[in-house]
Amino acid sequence: MSEKSAPDLLIGLGLAGLSFAIFVYSRHYASNGADVFPRGIAVIIGLFGLTLSIRSAYYLVTKKVRSSSKNNLEAALPEVRPEMIIAMILSIVFVGSVEWLGFTTAILTFVPLMSWVLGVRNWVLIALVSVIFTAAATWTFANLLAIRLPPDLLGSFLSLQ
Repeated sequence: MSEKSAPDLLIGLGLAGLSFAIFVYSRHYASNGADVFPRGIAVIIGLFGLTLSIRSAYYLVTKKVRSSSKNNLEAALPEVRPEMIIAMILSIVFVGSVEWLGFTTAILTFVPLMSWVLGVRNWVLIALVSVIFTAAATWTFANLLAIRLPPDLLGSFLSLQ
C-alpha cells in the first residue's frame, strides 16, 4: 500500500484543492440557485479528496500493513490507468471552459472527447449521444431550472443567440 499511498495522497489533496477553487469560483453565479449545484458538487469532491488524503496519510504514517495482507490489499486496488488521468484532466478543462466557450459549446466538445477516452469507438453513437445530451442539458438548465447560461461561442457564431 505504501507505493500507492503517496500518489493517492497527492491526488486527494489535488481534488480537495480543485473543489475549494470550484466552491470559491461559483460565488459569482446568480443567487437564484445557480450556485447550489456547483457548490454541492464541490463539497462532495472535497469530501472524497480529503477522505482519500487522510486514508493515504494514515497508511504512510503507520505502515502497519502486514506483508501477507499487503499483497491482498494491493491486488484489490485498481491500477491508475492513463485513461483515468486524461478523464480527470478533461473534466477540469470542461469546468474551466464553460465560462469562455459557453455551456453548449463546452458540453458539445466534452461529451464526445470523454466518450472516446472511456473507450467508445462508435462515432454514430458518440454523435447521437452528444447532440441529445447537449440539447437535453441545455434545455433543462435554461428552461426547466431557469438558470442563465454563459453566452455561447457556437450560438454567437451561428447567430442563434
